[in-house]
Amino acid sequence: MKVEFERPRDFDFTVNRVFARVIDGKRQTVLVPAGSFSLFGISILEARAICKKISCTSHYICTSHLID
Repeated sequence: MKVEFERPRDFDFTVNRVFARVIDGKRQTVLVPAGSFSLFGISILEARAICKKISCTSHYICTSHLID
């Protein structure tokens, strides 16, 4: 199983900007696309580490998708 996580794969990353707005006294979280990029030949563990580093800021969330 460890071998599968370390096998090189291709990923698309999407970075979203997070901000809150108040409508009718209710707080809503809004995600606005801030950018996207692709990386080729990286492992699942590396992709998770990249997302975690970007998402550790309070203003951005990063998601990754495997390219088939």
